[in-house]
Formats: sequence, structure tokens, C-alpha cells
Amino acid sequence: MSPKSTNLVSPVSRSVRRKTNRYPVTTLSVVLLAIIGLAPAFAQRRITLSADFAETLAANPQSVQLLAQTHLTISGNLPSAVVQTTYTGSLSVSGAPAPYRFSIDQGSLPPGLLLGSSDGVISGTPTTAGTYNFHVSVWANNNTAHGDNWMAIHVNPAAVSITISPTTSTVTSGGSQQFAAFVRGTNQTAVSWSASAGQISSQGLFTAP
Repeated sequence: MSPKSTNLVSPVSRSVRRKTNRYPVTTLSVVLLAIIGLAPAFAQRRITLSADFAETLAANPQSVQLLAQTHLTISGNLPSAVVQTTYTGSLSVSGAPAPYRFSIDQGSLPPGLLLGSSDGVISGTPTTAGTYNFHVSVWANNNTAHGDNWMAIHVNPAAVSITISPTTSTVTSGGSQQFAAFVRGTNQTAVSWSASAGQISSQGLFTAP
């Protein structure tokens, strides 16, 4: 008798391959307004999101740029000024309705002038000649809208004028008359006196011949 043959069946090893879906990395843009306290400030922040959609995304975090800004356009009607002469200029805004809030964050106005923080009016009496550059910012819509621009105001020197008082006088021979000089348009107010007849002192006291 032939020996009984026994079939030894070896277990079949099957490799189960896990299929991984590969998702493209997507860049997400988000608009966010950051307000710190009462001071208006748009903050740019960068954060990282761990987007574990699949194994292939584990090492590919997404970057999200958080940035907010609604733009306003600001312009100015700013004529030249004159030293010691009353001045008025104005700023105008488009892109959002009033109320507005104006401020100067760089440069400076001419000495003697001030900016109205709510109406954008620049007014006062300039005291020093020169060209003054300044950077104006404006906010609106509860600090959700912003604009800025560089502006300039040129201040011309004042025209120098001299007034003598009294303008006319009758002085008898040997008599005297005190005159006064009023100088405007400069801080150099000293004067020199002279007379075509008689004598006049350095203080303006005239003596008739």
C-alpha cells in the first residue's frame, strides 16, 4: 500500500496595501481685522494649520496670511501760507462715509498750525517760513477703513512793513516830537532814524531846527 500522501497547505500571505488619497496643499487666504484696545491698528499675523487630510499632508502645513484693510483715499486743499497770517487748509476723504479720525504720524505741520482730528481742517497762524512735509492717516467705519498720504505746506516769509506814528506832525522851531516805528513781518524790529532837517535821536525823538 502506498503511503497516504498528505497535502500541506501553507498559508498564503497577502499584502494589503493601504491606499492613501493625496490631497493638494491648498493655500487659504483669510481676511481678519485686528483692533488692539482703542488704538486702530491692522495687524499682519502668520499662523500654521496642521492639515492632516492624509498621510501625505502631515509634513505640509498650510500657511494662512491674516490681513485686513479697507482703503480710503485722502487728499488735501493746502495752499501756501504766509508767516504771521491766518491760514486755513482742508483734507478730504473718499471711500467711506464720515465720521473720520485724522492724525499725523510722521513729519510735522508748520509751527503755529494744528490739524482738526475730526474734520481734517488745518488752521492757525504759521510762525516760521519753510516747506513742511507730513504723513496723514485717516480712519473710518469704526476703524475698519484706513487711508494715508504724504502732504506738504509751504510757508512764505511775511512781507516786511514799517509804520511810523504819528504819520504827520507840526513842530515849531526848537520844538520836539517823539516818533515810534512799528515793524511787521520779521523778528528784526530795530530801526535807524534820520531826518532831512533838524535832528532825530536813535530813539526817534525829533528836534526841529
